[in-house]
Amino acid sequence: MSRVITSQSQRSIMNMVINNREPTDIVFFYNHSLNDYCVGNKEEWSGEMKRFKKLRKEGVMKLLEANNQTKMIGGKKLYILVVQKTDEDQNPTIDPMGLAIDDGVFLVSGWIYAFKSKTNRDASYKYIMGIKS
Repeated sequence: MSRVITSQSQRSIMNMVINNREPTDIVFFYNHSLNDYCVGNKEEWSGEMKRFKKLRKEGVMKLLEANNQTKMIGGKKLYILVVQKTDEDQNPTIDPMGLAIDDGVFLVSGWIYAFKSKTNRDASYKYIMGIKS
């Protein structure tokens, strides 16, 4: 069965996700295996960061600082982090969350993670990349 994904549908879904999150949720992302949006709290995200850091050290994943951007979704400011496999053929061609951006789409191959806090996004990037500050 085909599935049509539009910018408007993704904005609507992201608004619902953002507005119905738990106060402890710090990150939003599209789960490509479940074909659905998910949220994560600090504990859940901590486990993902450890996994990403290990994969980055193994040369399997990469994060490009240029993809750390600030975007608006539903009039709310979100801080974007993108995780990509080093083998480009293994990345999703498009992450539906990139269609939800208010001022135009953000097309990137890989997985988009959006944070309500710039501090959490920046700390996540530094941890995964092994940057000591």
